[in-house]
Amino acid sequence: MPIYCEICKKEFFFITPKHLKTHQLTTKEYKILYPSAVLSSNERKLKISTGLIGHKSWNKGLTKETHTSLLKSSISHIGQVPWHTGHIKKTGERVLKMSKSIQKSVKAYFNSGGKSWLSGLTKETDERVIRVMNNLNKNNHTKVQNEKCSIGVKNAWKRGDFF
Repeated sequence: MPIYCEICKKEFFFITPKHLKTHQLTTKEYKILYPSAVLSSNERKLKISTGLIGHKSWNKGLTKETHTSLLKSSISHIGQVPWHTGHIKKTGERVLKMSKSIQKSVKAYFNSGGKSWLSGLTKETDERVIRVMNNLNKNNHTKVQNEKCSIGVKNAWKRGDFF
């Protein structure tokens, strides 16, 4: 049995973070707005669980004491700090490099005429906006839900989803 997005009512096997991003929401924000919402269909859960029957983890039963490659790997990592620990653009060279690369790509997209997906869209001109508006009106959202939705949109702005 399929599941449906609470916002646009589209049918899904699994509601992905990518789909929720089209509504300017993270999975966490979606679950706050719709606490009883289901993100994964029963068919998907069954498919995953049956696919794992009889499957053994690659390291099942292996330890540093019983497997030399695990011991060697463990020894080689002693004292190392994960690459991303505490790094931000100001202190992490790789983070800064990645940030600049993404900024360059986004600027190039918009400089070449690219537009935000919602640029100039209104409920009078776009079917997607009409569906969202109708859904919001139909569900008679409470003031608290509207405030939560506003928080989701503000977070999307902070993340830069509207560039």
